[in-house]
Amino acid sequence: QVGAAGLVLSDQNELLLIKEWRGPPSNRTKSLQWKLPGGLLDAGESLEEGCRREVMEETGVPCEVESVLTFWHRHGLTFGKSDFYYVCLLKPNGGTDIQIDPVEISDAIWMPVQEFLATQDHPVISHILEHVFLLTNDDTDDDDSIGRFNKMQLSLSCGDKQQERLIPG
Repeated sequence: QVGAAGLVLSDQNELLLIKEWRGPPSNRTKSLQWKLPGGLLDAGESLEEGCRREVMEETGVPCEVESVLTFWHRHGLTFGKSDFYYVCLLKPNGGTDIQIDPVEISDAIWMPVQEFLATQDHPVISHILEHVFLLTNDDTDDDDSIGRFNKMQLSLSCGDKQQERLIPG
């Protein structure tokens, strides 16, 4: 199976994050940790299509995929299957208003990157911010580090598209 999550980064350097419901519908509770919107790809769906679809279904935010940021391969999951899971960088392309899927998602927010670094500890998101964007939670009070992030020039490729994006500050 193949899954994908979207690290959606707004022009204001905010991350789109969700909390899922946990447990059976009759007794569900909100998850405690913020995470990236995402899920499994449908049969015949491309990585780009699936990532955009999952973000749209869970948050209502239309996006375009800019690049693959990371992936991992795991074995021995449900029904003894292996899976590939990708995290893609996405940019909103039609508004940033959030409309959650209330069946699957308990909450969604736009969180400033600096706030995420100071208050959250999600291992995958933290790994991406540290190893791709060169930020850690030690950078939250460091204007030079945040400035480095704001001015970072990324060379991105997705499919047959090649582009550069300046992350605005």
